[in-house]
Amino acid sequence: MLQQHPLTLDAVNAASRTEFAVQLGGIWEHSPWVVERAADARPFASVTALKVAMTGIVRDASPERQLELLRAHPELAGKAMLARALTAESTHEQGAAGLTRSSDDELADLAALNAAYRQKFGWPFILAVRGPRGIGLTREHIIATFRRRLQAHPDDEFAECLRNIFRIVELRVDDRFGITLDAGNRERGRGIERDDLRAERTARDARDQHARQRSVEPVMRATRHDLAGVDDRNASADHAELRRVF
Repeated sequence: MLQQHPLTLDAVNAASRTEFAVQLGGIWEHSPWVVERAADARPFASVTALKVAMTGIVRDASPERQLELLRAHPELAGKAMLARALTAESTHEQGAAGLTRSSDDELADLAALNAAYRQKFGWPFILAVRGPRGIGLTREHIIATFRRRLQAHPDDEFAECLRNIFRIVELRVDDRFGITLDAGNRERGRGIERDDLRAERTARDARDQHARQRSVEPVMRATRHDLAGVDDRNASADHAELRRVF
């Protein structure tokens, strides 16, 4: 459920349990039990406290309950999207990532990946397709991530899916409260720039080390050759001395 008017923390804290469930309905994909339990944790001091309370409920849930949550999510560019049967939130997210504009070849790739992933893991592939900045990953990025994670161990992938669900929920909560990501995007942008600089320095250091090794190798070979010659001469001298004595 997408809202035109942002929620306020006061309204959420003051709402009845039924109103609270309506205010945050759809935040957790077809899983209202999370919001229903979160109602007991009020009042929340901040929107962040609300997010932490809800994710804590999921973390503390049984593995069977967590699996139900994973299985409640739709496939990316799957049958539900093609049939226009997604929730409003998922429609918005998959649209932001351009999945609704996938080519026939991309749809075929995603269909094959969805089938292989579900057969291996038993739940749908889950990715926060709006990305770290909330503006949507590219289809190329999504497909590449899909292929990489298909090789993961089930335990690792289960945890990764939960992590992505928490990111999806974080963005959905921000939407409900009218929280923009501009400041976060600027900080993430600076972080990405720093990561790029570190990666560039690491690559440069590796190249420099390789170059130094290549320049040292001839000297080391020559040194080993000279030492071998000295050892041979010393051995010959020792042998001659032994023959003189005996």
